[in-house]
Amino acid sequence: MALSIHTNYSSLITQTNLGKTNNALGNMKDNTDMAKGRIMDADFAKESANMSKNSMLLPASLRPLAAVLKAFSAVSRLVRALSCALYTAWLR
Repeated sequence: MALSIHTNYSSLITQTNLGKTNNALGNMKDNTDMAKGRIMDADFAKESANMSKNSMLLPASLRPLAAVLKAFSAVSRLVRALSCALYTAWLR
């Protein structure tokens, strides 16, 4: 009889411990899933900020390039006009 009570008590303790372990593992999984979601949200926010920054920087960086190309075009036309004038003067 004492052995039966001891066996039942041990079985009950084991089931209780397994239940607590199962609950703890479930909580750990939930916490890990929530943390993973927060990390993904932070990554998305960082990439969105980088995309916004780059979308503002691109036009700002293209304006000086356009100005340089426009100036180069004007200088190129001037050099062509001068070379034509010099060639014409040389032919006379």
